[in-house]
Amino acid sequence: MKLALPEYSVQTTSVNGKPVENLRDTLSPLNSYMFTGEVRTPSGSLANNFNGLVYPTLYDKAAKVKTLGNDSESNVVSFDDQQHVLYTGKVKAENGRFQFTITLPSDATQPYGEGKLSYYAENGVIDAAGMDERFVLGGQASNNVRDFLGPTVKCYLDNESFTNGGIVHESPRLIIKLYDSSAINISGIGIGHDISATLDKKLRSTYVLNDFFIPELDGFFKGTVQYTMPVIPEGSHELIIRAWDIYNNSGQCRIDFKVVPQQRTEIISLSNYPNPMTEGTVFTAQLGGVTGLLDVDIQVLTIAGIEVNTLHKTINADSNRSMDIIWDGKDYHGNKAIPGIYLYKFLVRNTLGGTTTRVQKLIIR
Repeated sequence: MKLALPEYSVQTTSVNGKPVENLRDTLSPLNSYMFTGEVRTPSGSLANNFNGLVYPTLYDKAAKVKTLGNDSESNVVSFDDQQHVLYTGKVKAENGRFQFTITLPSDATQPYGEGKLSYYAENGVIDAAGMDERFVLGGQASNNVRDFLGPTVKCYLDNESFTNGGIVHESPRLIIKLYDSSAINISGIGIGHDISATLDKKLRSTYVLNDFFIPELDGFFKGTVQYTMPVIPEGSHELIIRAWDIYNNSGQCRIDFKVVPQQRTEIISLSNYPNPMTEGTVFTAQLGGVTGLLDVDIQVLTIAGIEVNTLHKTINADSNRSMDIIWDGKDYHGNKAIPGIYLYKFLVRNTLGGTTTRVQKLIIR
């Protein structure tokens, strides 16, 4: 079976305005380099009708890596591997041409060695790939510009409407929004200089997230990390998220949260306003725990347990964990409920079969 390899290619054409064929300079830490390139047809000519996205990735110099030799019959073998990513980007290609700028992190120092620039491009119809190993990396930082501010780090669980102290299921999705005016460091070269998440201050529960960083279009200054956490025990927890810029300044974010088993939905808060009411009221609830579609019923009952009316709403807890339901104060027949003390039963059903109920008091004047 033939592999589905891209027929179009991606090639570097210049670095800082110099044709790449004549490049003699070493790419050194904390210096910026503007790359230009082209998407080319199978015949090698410019694909001037190609308008799409290019994903360049710059790998650091190769390092010696050893196999673990876990099998008693296997030998430990050394080999060269380019493990560290110095830059990953997403840029537009217009009429087959594109450009992007890389500033190398301060961790990318001596010794000298060849880096590797890998490309992938696509426009929804055509894809292309390429690789360039004509770059020498290393040396000492020669840029006198200094940056002493760490990245801005914002973090959420499951969705960006999450509020600190909220409730999630056992394996929530961690969302990290990063910004730094210099650039985000994802190289993992310097010890501890990783995008990381630490659960409950335990080092053994620290997760390195460099490989999950997705840059925004035309910029390595801003991007997102999304990572599905492993199963976390029920109860209260905290996450400390830390990230670094290319000058090795750090920024962090803390999340406090409570884990509720996925089959359960928890009612964090429930109220209605106004209460007492005359013409109508709004029931407001904040939910936690299970995600997905939730069916919500509010049964209005007399003190004797006679049902006056039932209100229904379906919400998607993946994107919205708060809800409002309006009641006009009328019964099933459209008649206004008489003044007195009532109960309302708030019932939530999730798609996993879990049901949660809470009962509260309502007064009609």
